[in-house]
Amino acid sequence: MPIKKSASHQLPKAIIFDLDGTIIDPFEGVCNSVQQSVRQIGYPAVPTSVVKTFIGPPIEDSFRQYYQISEEKAEKLAYEFRCIYRDEKYLLQASLYEGWTEALRVLQDAGIFLALATFKRESFAEQILLNFEIHHYFGSIHGSVEEQKKTKKQIIEQCIHDIGSVERNRIIYTGDTMNDYESARLAGINFIGVTFGYGFKQGMYLENAVAMADYPADFMRILDLDNSIEQRSDR
Repeated sequence: MPIKKSASHQLPKAIIFDLDGTIIDPFEGVCNSVQQSVRQIGYPAVPTSVVKTFIGPPIEDSFRQYYQISEEKAEKLAYEFRCIYRDEKYLLQASLYEGWTEALRVLQDAGIFLALATFKRESFAEQILLNFEIHHYFGSIHGSVEEQKKTKKQIIEQCIHDIGSVERNRIIYTGDTMNDYESARLAGINFIGVTFGYGFKQGMYLENAVAMADYPADFMRILDLDNSIEQRSDR
């Protein structure tokens, strides 16, 4: 069950989502692309347990930290990885966490603006959302771009700009890592953590987080919108 703080039942005006480890599980495609890219350049394979830590942060940072290599070499590895990962047979080797399709529909019907802020290449994120037929729920989608390196806070701020004149205390960011949590804090917006991704674990408590959700259904309970899903399923 989710860890929930006492709060008013006032719905947020907008919710910004992380992608990897929050809406989708991209492990299979990321793992296959990582192993192929390091093999092609001549680095030893990355243990599967370590590849899991690559999901979420910028891939060049993960390569640099794991291999203890220069930024230039890490960028070369990251470029090789993206050349492989952009192939649909890897990019779409992902699964949508059960419950999100219906949850996104209910959130949109409730008049909540939905956005996406991810470290994944923006074009990759767009393609994945289209593949899972949930792209149309999002009024704003931002990710990393080739021309510049952005922090997660900067990506979140791009979404906030698109949301428009909404008080920041009526915006929620949801993600599965400490970087997501810290980025929401720095942006001055609320945060709901999810424990089914690759960062947070069940039972964790984060000071000042609205709640922690163990499943997408928990996320809807936190917002008191779970009855809306049940009513739809009864139709």
